[in-house]
Amino acid sequence: MKSPETLEHILRFGIVPIIRSSDQGKTAAAAEALVNAGLGVLEISLSHSGGLQILESLADRFGDTLLLGAGTILDANAARAAVSAGARFIVSPSSDASVIDAGKKLSVAVIPGALTPTEIVVAWKSGADAIKVFPANAMGGPSYIRALRAPLPGIVMLPCGGVNAENAADYFDAGASALLLGSSLVDMTLPETELAGSVREKAALLMSIAAAAGKARP
Repeated sequence: MKSPETLEHILRFGIVPIIRSSDQGKTAAAAEALVNAGLGVLEISLSHSGGLQILESLADRFGDTLLLGAGTILDANAARAAVSAGARFIVSPSSDASVIDAGKKLSVAVIPGALTPTEIVVAWKSGADAIKVFPANAMGGPSYIRALRAPLPGIVMLPCGGVNAENAADYFDAGASALLLGSSLVDMTLPETELAGSVREKAALLMSIAAAAGKARP
């Protein structure tokens, strides 16, 4: 899957769960719950030890049924390692030109983080497929996305930070192309016996919100 097709797939779902955990068993259970709920996209953050191994294990287990990305990519070496482990898109909290360039060379979608209008435009012109607007909640949430959309209507923006079921519709209404959600969707503090049910319930709710906004068409 080439990067334009990957991005199109992400935008059709409209919801991108993020898991930050070193617990391979719970991560696999959460991933399976997402797939069972019909949400076939997932970002695995590499901020925890063992992230690459978890990513590779999920890629082997789920294959094409789960579009996997790697998050917290801070340099080109990390981008290359993530793609080798099975990532088909890479996400960063910042806009490092070497990461964007590595993603382009590896033919995967690149979603760097940016916050201010200047940062967003620079990242977009550097070849980003979409922009992770992070931390969106620190700048006012949906109202900030709406303010950005007015002068920057052609840039694909994915807010992250404080996004949840309560404000998801407002983010879509403000012009977000898709939403990045962490613990508000996948709460890894739950025991494994409760995790799958929680993930399925929250995923279904968020996909219904995305569908109402014209998303969630996998």
